[in-house]
Amino acid sequence: MTVLTIYKPLAKGKTFPPIELTDINGEKFNLDNFKEQTIVINWWAVWCAPCRKEIPGLNKLVNKYSNRNVRFISITDDSIEKVSHFLGNNEFKYDITFVSKNSRILFGNSYPKNIVINNNKTITLYKEGGNENIWQEIDQHLSKLNNGK
Repeated sequence: MTVLTIYKPLAKGKTFPPIELTDINGEKFNLDNFKEQTIVINWWAVWCAPCRKEIPGLNKLVNKYSNRNVRFISITDDSIEKVSHFLGNNEFKYDITFVSKNSRILFGNSYPKNIVINNNKTITLYKEGGNENIWQEIDQHLSKLNNGK
């Protein structure tokens, strides 16, 4: 049993911890850059079949919430080269980001994970495991968070 098994850093009701991310252009940032926004995170990998099956539905969310105060961020620990190759043949409308080695431990070894964080950085939805229809659950959750706005 590891410390992370006992202390689950990512769980509904917990504050999302500060992490350093790098975008596809190599720029570093953290989630504090998106204050006052709801953030939807998808933890994924290019080799993960359940992750890839979720992408079309997740893209629907980006389209639906494009004019609302919601930010969609994908986080992976794959290399920029692997992700760039994947994106050459597949559309993923989330902001593509890469996690630092220090922050990668937060996500554990299972893929995919979908997380919604409110504007106070509290995790309001946390789902592990592949589900092609996860986008519908996220959509309902976002509607409740934003009072249908």
